[in-house]
Amino acid sequence: MLPPDYRGDVPDGYTVVRPATYNTMTLLRSILDSGSKKDLQAGNDLVKQVKIYPLSKAANPPPSACST
Repeated sequence: MLPPDYRGDVPDGYTVVRPATYNTMTLLRSILDSGSKKDLQAGNDLVKQVKIYPLSKAANPPPSACST
């Protein structure tokens, strides 16, 4: 998520969201095919792939808070 007036480069491999204002909220949800253990694990695995940190730390990202 970058501020509306950000004009710098973005490293390859990043999905960028550019809100129209500085006020934003983010919600993350995995939608499962069923309540089976396999689908629950697949959903959890996808959520754990998401990483949020300042772009200034892109060269050396901090460890994810969601490690379990």
